[in-house]
Amino acid sequence: MKIDYLEGTIHGIGIESALEQLRALFPDWHELDYGGRNYECSAVVLVTGRVFWSRARPANGVHFVLPPSAMELSDLDYLSFAQRVKAWGTKFTRVDLAADDTLKGILDMETIRAAVESRHFVSIAKKKPKEIIDHEGDGRTFYFGRGQSQTLIRIYDKEAEQRARGISYVGHWVRVEMQLRDKRANAAVQYILEHPDDWQKEACGWLLAALDFKIPGEGSNKSCWATAEWWLTFLDFASKQRIFISRRILTIEDVRNWVEQQVGPYMFVLQAVYGKDILSDIANRSATRLTEKHLALIEQGCAYRVTKDDATE
Repeated sequence: MKIDYLEGTIHGIGIESALEQLRALFPDWHELDYGGRNYECSAVVLVTGRVFWSRARPANGVHFVLPPSAMELSDLDYLSFAQRVKAWGTKFTRVDLAADDTLKGILDMETIRAAVESRHFVSIAKKKPKEIIDHEGDGRTFYFGRGQSQTLIRIYDKEAEQRARGISYVGHWVRVEMQLRDKRANAAVQYILEHPDDWQKEACGWLLAALDFKIPGEGSNKSCWATAEWWLTFLDFASKQRIFISRRILTIEDVRNWVEQQVGPYMFVLQAVYGKDILSDIANRSATRLTEKHLALIEQGCAYRVTKDDATE
């Protein structure tokens, strides 16, 4: 198993410093006269990679997108790049992990198709799997999940894909990709960076927990059925593992920063039109909608101010 796609946002070293560091990593840097991904500015790196930033909104950080076609042209591999940018306060927003069956011929697309049609699997995807016949009608791809899902599994005939692209490849090649987004992506990359030599076994467990092909057994609860031997063999007999996502506690400073960055300009607009009392009126009318979470933040914020005031006396 390997990292096959990486995307993230650098927050920790400032816009200009992040751009300077990335230009040093990617000397083929080509700045464009337009942006993307809700950023005003962008640049092309390694032909197919992209970097996005906005000097008007520095809090949004610097976002990078590195598909495998880009990293093939780099002296860095994904793991080395991730280790470097982690030190810059990077939050990883998407990572693709790929596992190939080339030599053993364990995965058979017809066996997978039959399992999908018979619903002999358990998946965390909420919607029905999607099958696409592609690569000039000579290949098949199964999707478990959707493009914006937190976890998306793709299984496809990589040999057919290579042949359709005009690349000579003879032999068996089926690829399984697990695409992770947002918190799951960040947690997965953090684990990989902490275990650079043996993370693959854990990642096989993540994949098994996300998609488990089954042998029909007794009862209607498929979760109790045994895992298909071919799937377990492909995953090197891994056990199911969950991606651990640490829960960061929201602080009063987080709330203040969010209001200032996201709502501040509209607060000024209301005040300019209705006068300075409008913001107090809105706040007072909202008091009946407070939940335990809001009350806890008030208590936390008051304690923080008392502690801060005591420290300055």
